[in-house]
Amino acid sequence: MATLSRYVGTYDTDSNGHKHVVTVTRDAADPWLEYDGTGKELLIAVSPTQFIWDGAHGEFSPGANDVMDVRIVLVEGEERGTRR
Repeated sequence: MATLSRYVGTYDTDSNGHKHVVTVTRDAADPWLEYDGTGKELLIAVSPTQFIWDGAHGEFSPGANDVMDVRIVLVEGEERGTRR
């Protein structure tokens, strides 16, 4: 549970100059992702740092000053961002 809480927040991502807002929330047990306000999707854990949802793959890692970073792989390509 503590690991999931580290990922909660709003991330600003960039994919070749296209900016996106990714919001990660958590209910009692599950993490959820909302991509550019398109509705929440359940994140399914495949490892402590990697998740899949609706044809996409995401990975969280600590970045500078221990602020979380996210890398998202979609069919269209890859994007990266940092939590606000």
